Amino acid sequence: MLLWHVRKDNSGFTLIEMIAVTIITGIIAAIAAPNLLGLLNRNRVNQAMGQVEGALKEAQKQAIRTGRQCTININADSITNPAGGTGCLLSNRILNNLVTLNSNRTTIVFSGKGNITIDNTTGNPRPVLITSMANGTDRQACVVIQSKLGSVRTGEYTGDPATLGDDSSDNCQ
Repeated sequence: MLLWHVRKDNSGFTLIEMIAVTIITGIIAAIAAPNLLGLLNRNRVNQAMGQVEGALKEAQKQAIRTGRQCTININADSITNPAGGTGCLLSNRILNNLVTLNSNRTTIVFSGKGNITIDNTTGNPRPVLITSMANGTDRQACVVIQSKLGSVRTGEYTGDPATLGDDSSDNCQ
């Protein structure tokens, strides 16, 4: 004998409930998508900046370790050893094709002691390397070789990367 009479109701969701859930899900996705894309772009720029910083430090350490001059070439999409063989990078750094690299120098030369030449009067300013998205989003990361001793500083770039000059290192905050 059953003490409770159990009612079996096999009905599912109504069409109105399904439409309401779909609309709510669509609204949440529309709000979240731009934030997700912005986060993805910031991560790409930060990863490129890490590659640039790593290449600079690697070349400097190799110059100190070997006691000889080392040169690296800077392009819009990569940091490479020069063709002549004086480079010290163990591997070339090729950036993501969505990220561009701007610099006020095309080559950086480290002495056997890890120093670089900085002289704003002769057109050899502090190296400033800026990574940004190729589509022009606002996130710009920068790497500056701060002194002749080769100390490296990273930060956010607040200026226009297309007009890099002698004072560009001041815009790397």
